[in-house]
Amino acid sequence: MISTTAPGGAQFPLQPGDTFQTADHVLTFVVTQATYICIGPNGAQPPPSSCQNMGQPAPPNASVPIKDATPEAKGNLPANTLTYWPQNPCQQQPGQPPPACSPDEFSVTNPQPTTGGADQKQVTVASASDVNSWNQQVTQIENTLTNQVTQQMQSEAAGKTFAVDPSGAGKTIAFTVSPQLPNIGAQFSPAQVTVAVAAKVAVYSPADVRRDLMADLQAQVSQGDQLAPGKLSMQPCQVTQASDDGTVILSCAATDFSQPIINLTGLKSQLAGKNPGDANKIIQSGVDKVQDVKVSEFPFSLFYLPFFSSRIEIDENFVPQPSSSS
Repeated sequence: MISTTAPGGAQFPLQPGDTFQTADHVLTFVVTQATYICIGPNGAQPPPSSCQNMGQPAPPNASVPIKDATPEAKGNLPANTLTYWPQNPCQQQPGQPPPACSPDEFSVTNPQPTTGGADQKQVTVASASDVNSWNQQVTQIENTLTNQVTQQMQSEAAGKTFAVDPSGAGKTIAFTVSPQLPNIGAQFSPAQVTVAVAAKVAVYSPADVRRDLMADLQAQVSQGDQLAPGKLSMQPCQVTQASDDGTVILSCAATDFSQPIINLTGLKSQLAGKNPGDANKIIQSGVDKVQDVKVSEFPFSLFYLPFFSSRIEIDENFVPQPSSSS
């Protein structure tokens, strides 16, 4: 705001674009809205009835709003620095007769500092193509980090298997982008962006699972029997539930057959030197659950088996027992 005073008082209009300057005429401020000035002698308050603007009553007023003609930081001036009024009616104008009054009959100033000026500067904002390109680069980095951290976790798992359930739980890979990428239209400055990764995964040992399944099967074998060698059937385990805190729930299925425990060395000793027909009876009576016995000799048949048990071979053939039905 500019305040005016006059020794004898004055009334006059100021229009947008009228100017005020610093004493050195370097900085110029312009009036921002039409304003009617009505002041009493030496700036005193005039009687309200004395203020007439084009025949209409006007309020007493000694101030006018202004702004820097060229907004910039140097337009932030201290108080009482805008003291020159080029449109002063008492100022000698080029090509005009001298006025009847002296310029010093009017005084103008800014009672308060002028603020808000800022120097023009160039700023950089993110375009849509910029943001799209940056996001693609971050995605490529995240894909590379995913492969690297997966390989590292596999190495640290030392032969164990990742446990990831059908929903994808059990393995967590999280990324942190710092600083965050700017949004479209946001101002930004060039900066190095860091993409960090943190990963966790639950694992289990297939060997331990196999041992547990074998222990469960063995617990179901009757006393005096054993699991039949080579008859184990085990389906691949399925992860039904997992969490990266190490929780793993597996669904596994395994089947096997059991057979009597046979002392083959002792049985060979009983068969040494016996008639092949007697061998059948010895095995039938000495071994539980025998379904059939076949004796063969090579290179030719004799009426007796070898006298040395080490020359007798016993070949076991496992035959599943048919299930009974009612």
